[in-house]
Amino acid sequence: MTAMIKRNVSEMIACDYCHFHRCRWTKHTAGDPPENCPGNAFFSISDTYLEKDEFRRRVDIARRIARYNSAEKVWYLDPTRNDPFTGYDLKRVIEVEVNNWSPENDLNLMDVIEYVGIGFESAD
Repeated sequence: MTAMIKRNVSEMIACDYCHFHRCRWTKHTAGDPPENCPGNAFFSISDTYLEKDEFRRRVDIARRIARYNSAEKVWYLDPTRNDPFTGYDLKRVIEVEVNNWSPENDLNLMDVIEYVGIGFESAD
């Protein structure tokens, strides 16, 4: 499939992993996030019991990229969070952390968008 849009990895926000079809998410960047979020893509922080410290660590990460829905017991991606992960840090957190917390977590970038590495990478 051919990429239709080019987007800098450094401008990525949670919307890049949600890509809700009724939202104009491709118009928003780390410097210009949406004012509100319908909340379409979700994830879990664990399928089993976690030790207290690990649970808190995951919740701290989740709070920077999502909001919790207590009725459904899942986290919905939300780029309007305080101090959100963006760019390379967001990409690392989703791909290295969140997608490994549960087999049900499967947050991915869209194939029709070409993500280019313009900008500064996170120092890991």
